[in-house]
Amino acid sequence: MAYALKKDDNGVETTAIDEIDNDNRLALAALRRQWVAVTLLYSAVIVLVFWQLATVWQPQFAWRWLLLATLVAVRELWLLWASLPANHRTGEERLLPTLGYGTTLTLGRGLAIALLAGFIFSPRPPDWWAWLPAILYTLGAIFDYLDGYVARITNHATKLGEHLDMEFDVVGVFAAVLLAISYGQLPAWYLLLGLAREIFLLGHW
Repeated sequence: MAYALKKDDNGVETTAIDEIDNDNRLALAALRRQWVAVTLLYSAVIVLVFWQLATVWQPQFAWRWLLLATLVAVRELWLLWASLPANHRTGEERLLPTLGYGTTLTLGRGLAIALLAGFIFSPRPPDWWAWLPAILYTLGAIFDYLDGYVARITNHATKLGEHLDMEFDVVGVFAAVLLAISYGQLPAWYLLLGLAREIFLLGHW
């Protein structure tokens, strides 16, 4: 396959493939800077919620919440970092330099899931904090409903967004089911529903 040659600003001949590769390097660098911003936001929110919980909850429960929420958030942020090269539209090779509004909503859902997961294996927190898990679950469901729609209407539907959406679905369902079981609202066998995708993949393998 032949590619048209043209000269860049320095007079060096390049092909269209060279241009895409260069643009992708610049886009990936921009995406990594946005990843840092997302990481800082996740960290700030988790620390803020922990600080508030520590004032109303027993210390061991607050620290347990911090540990679980941080572990889930780290997994999500690692997944985002590793998947940044997939921030392109289906059928295209050129990376988009921004995460887009749809993926931002998906990341908001990921943060809600991490905060929700922190309450697993602990008793309900006191006062209005007891409603926070339900609020976080509802917020995550709203973001899940909107993220794909927003991505499509802004022409920013990407493989990255699809991948994150699918992975966050798995983590969100598992965390919600495990929390409901730990609160005594569901029988233990419901955990199989939370692990349904992993069981399917294991059977397929």
